[in-house]
Amino acid sequence: MKFIRRLFATADRGTFLDLFLGALRDSPLGAKLEFKEEDFAVVTPNGRINLSNFYAEYCLIPWHKRKAYIQRTVGIFTSIRDDLPQEFDEAKGNLMPKIWMRSSFAHQALLCRIEGKEPPALDAAPLGEHLLTTIVYDLPESMQTIPPEQFKTWEISSYEAWEIAIDNLAERTRAIAKIGDHLVSAVSGDNYDANRLFLVDRLREIGMTGHLIAMVPNRDTLYVTTIDNSVGLKMMAELSSKTLQNEPRPMSPFPLQYVDDEWVDWHPPMNHVLYPRFQEMRTRFMQGEYAEQKVLLEKLQSKGEFPEQFVATYSVLQKKDTEEILSYAVWGDGVDTLLPEVDRVALIQTPEKPLGFVAWARIVEVMGDDMTVVPDIYPKRYQVRFFPTPAQLEELEPSHAP
Repeated sequence: MKFIRRLFATADRGTFLDLFLGALRDSPLGAKLEFKEEDFAVVTPNGRINLSNFYAEYCLIPWHKRKAYIQRTVGIFTSIRDDLPQEFDEAKGNLMPKIWMRSSFAHQALLCRIEGKEPPALDAAPLGEHLLTTIVYDLPESMQTIPPEQFKTWEISSYEAWEIAIDNLAERTRAIAKIGDHLVSAVSGDNYDANRLFLVDRLREIGMTGHLIAMVPNRDTLYVTTIDNSVGLKMMAELSSKTLQNEPRPMSPFPLQYVDDEWVDWHPPMNHVLYPRFQEMRTRFMQGEYAEQKVLLEKLQSKGEFPEQFVATYSVLQKKDTEEILSYAVWGDGVDTLLPEVDRVALIQTPEKPLGFVAWARIVEVMGDDMTVVPDIYPKRYQVRFFPTPAQLEELEPSHAP
C-alpha cells in the first residue's frame, strides 16, 4: 500500500511525510535530523523546517509533480549555504526586500526560549503592527536574511542597503496589472509579489493616484486600490479572503494605507460598509495566531516561565442580532491571567456567577496600570493579577450580551 501511495504521490499527510522525511534522510543531514510530530516540524543543523506551508503547497500541486517538488524543497534546506560575500559590490545585485508575518519570528523566538537557545539576531523593520520587513540575499536555490553584523562588515547602513534592494525589486518587476479602474495586482510570480507594494512610483504610473490601500494575503499576492474606491475595496476584501482561506503561506488579513511616504495599518471605521468583512478576516486569523502562541507559552510554563499564570484562550463568537464576529477571552476572579487582546472580555466571579461581557477599550480605560503588557511576545498579551474591585466592576458595567 505504501508503494502505491508513493507511486501516485497522493496528497494525504502520511505520504507527504514519507516523501519529505525520506528525502531528508537520504541527504547528508539524514543522521542529524529530528522530526517533532507534535509541532509538524523537522529540526536539522541548518535550522528548523515547519512543514505546514510545504504540505499546503504540496496538496495544490498535480500528483505527477509532487515528488519533484519534494526533492526541490528538500534540496534548498540540505544544500551547503554559501557564505555571504565579503565585499558589498559582490552582494548588492542579489539583495531583495522581504515581508514576513511578525508572528513567524515571534513564535520562533518562543521556540528558542523553550529549547534554551538565543533567538537569531534580526535586522527587521515594522510594517504596521503585524508585519516585518528584512533584507535578504537571494539566489536561485537559497535565500538568507541578512544579519545585523553583516552591514557592519559591508560598511553600509541597513537603510542604504534597503534602497538598493528596492531598486533590485523594481528591475525584476515584469508586470503590475490593473483590473479595470478599481484594483491593481502584482503578477510576476517570483515569490516577491507582496513586496511590490513598495514600488509606489510604479503604482502611481498606472493610475493609482489617490490614497492607497493595500493587502498582502500571502507572499505571492498583492492587491492595491484607493480608499474612496468602494468597488476596489470590495474586490480586495473578497479576493484576499479567498487567498487566506485557500492558498498556502497565508500572510496578512490587515489592510495597509500609504501615509506620509510609509505604509501603516488601516482600520476601516465601524460604519464602513466593509467593516464586518475585514473584522471577520482579522478575528479568524488572530484566532490561529493566538492558538499557536498559547501552545508555546504553555510549553514555556513547563520550563518554569509564567509559572502561576493562566494563558487565556482567544475565542470567537457571532452575535445573534447582528451576525457580527467578535473575539473574546475569559477573565476569572482570583486567577492571574495572560489576556489576549480581544473585542470583549468575559468576567466570571465563579462558574455559577458570570458577570458578563465588557468591551476591550473599556477594560483598558478602567483597569489602567493594573494591566501589564507581557514583554517580548507577539501577538500582544496583558498580565492581569487582580480581578476588578467592586468599584471597578461598577464602572465597567458588564453586559450579558456581548
